[in-house]
Amino acid sequence: MKDVKMKDVLFQVKVSKSHADCSCKKFLLCGILCRHAFCALNHFEVVKIPRRLVLNRWMKNAENKVSLKMFGVSDDQESMGAISKELTNLWFNFHKCVTKAGNDLDKLKQVNKSIQDLNSELGDASGGFTKQDFMANLIGKRPTGDISIQPPLQCKNKGSGLKRIVGEREKAINQAKKKARKCKLCSSTFHDQRTCPTKKKVAES
Repeated sequence: MKDVKMKDVLFQVKVSKSHADCSCKKFLLCGILCRHAFCALNHFEVVKIPRRLVLNRWMKNAENKVSLKMFGVSDDQESMGAISKELTNLWFNFHKCVTKAGNDLDKLKQVNKSIQDLNSELGDASGGFTKQDFMANLIGKRPTGDISIQPPLQCKNKGSGLKRIVGEREKAINQAKKKARKCKLCSSTFHDQRTCPTKKKVAES
């Protein structure tokens, strides 16, 4: 397959109904499908991107995934170790319940109902860690108190941005407002006394 931007390079794409592998290796590097894979999937009339090609980190609910980073970084390593151990046990017990339920619809409904009841009991609180706290932990908290250091004033480069571009219409209007220069000898326009035709005629005679 040829690329419009890289005409000298040929890319090989292996496509199936559930997977697409391109020799450019963009999916392995970034986790995003390349244009070559999209073109190949479209050629084979695959109307929906295969689930295995959509990584969890690009999904809209990625920030809801349980992770220790959501709870910030604590100096108490013993406490963080206990939380990590408890989370591991929690996931293990949850998957164990789902495995026991198997494909039995009634048991799956029972597990789901128990989780919903527990979710209602816990409420909307997330352990005192809000989305604002998550962003503050990610990019840093806003400083408090008086800020004496300010960013420097922006300077302009010489010859850049000092004059705006004047349109032809505005040029014509400004030119019409100006008083026309007249010749001192014959009081005509479009010439001065140095190039006056009357002066030339007098000089020739």
